[in-house]
Amino acid sequence: MQESQKGKIGLSANTFWFLPYNETDENIKAKDRVLDFMFGSIMDPITFGRYPESMRRRIGSRLPQFTKEEADMVKGSYDFVGLNYYSGMYALDDPTTSSNMSFTTDFGATLTGLRDGVPLGDHGSIFSRYYTYPKGFREILRYIKEKYNDPLIYITENGIDETRDDSLSLSEALKDFKRKEYIYDHLCCLRQAIE
Repeated sequence: MQESQKGKIGLSANTFWFLPYNETDENIKAKDRVLDFMFGSIMDPITFGRYPESMRRRIGSRLPQFTKEEADMVKGSYDFVGLNYYSGMYALDDPTTSSNMSFTTDFGATLTGLRDGVPLGDHGSIFSRYYTYPKGFREILRYIKEKYNDPLIYITENGIDETRDDSLSLSEALKDFKRKEYIYDHLCCLRQAIE
């Protein structure tokens, strides 16, 4: 079919870039584990035909296993990766989650945009959970290139939310310096990743 339709198939994956809360071995491992759970859970199967080791180890029998035929079928089954990236987060190892394993605790970490009360980056609207971290955009792109055999990547989502303010005139609203800065910073990091 691809020959006649000239189409491409891919998927979009949402991820943050994760940093260790501090440089302890536990928090560095937590950062890697969270990235495995959020992004590797999608990319590892379609690239390598299996889930990341950290997932297999922590989830055990609750994680479905691919048969050889399933692994062969899913491995390499995409032409591109769509990336949704908005923010970075700190990962803090949380050993208490091992006693209450579930989808929301399996990765064994607490995620936050604050370290010692200092935000990782600028904040979106007052309701946003996201902190801008353009360097994370560059880092996740490098990570995908190095770990997942340099796939074709489309940026399918990126941006910053903002509270609607109907009291602004159109000319005032169009100034939108915060969003312009966000886009500029992310495009600079995208260029660095490409270079």
